[in-house]
Amino acid sequence: MFSLIGNILLSSIAFIFGLVWPANILLPIFYGIPKALKLVNKGYVKPICIFYYLISPIIGLLVIFIIWYFSPEFINRIEVKIGVGIFLLKTIFSKSTKFDMQKDFNEFIHTHLTTKGRKYL
Repeated sequence: MFSLIGNILLSSIAFIFGLVWPANILLPIFYGIPKALKLVNKGYVKPICIFYYLISPIIGLLVIFIIWYFSPEFINRIEVKIGVGIFLLKTIFSKSTKFDMQKDFNEFIHTHLTTKGRKYL
């Protein structure tokens, strides 16, 4: 009985982990940093914002490495892969997700705008 409950709990945690970790690692790298670089090159944003975008992926990769080091079978569970797949499909095909990413980007970048950027955005 305990083995069944433990497996259900571990599967649930693995699935949630698969849904959450790409948001902390992939989105800043593939969405936030290129967009921030473009704005930095135009002079709308201070260059320090790129460093702030790198903090989340570095911490996320460190956590994944620690989990993999102590429990390599957890990262290879099918539930993690299903969660990542659902996350990627939702990110690519959902219009509301794209709107939310743009809104989150604007809220984050707002504190790092230059005077030229405040007029633009």
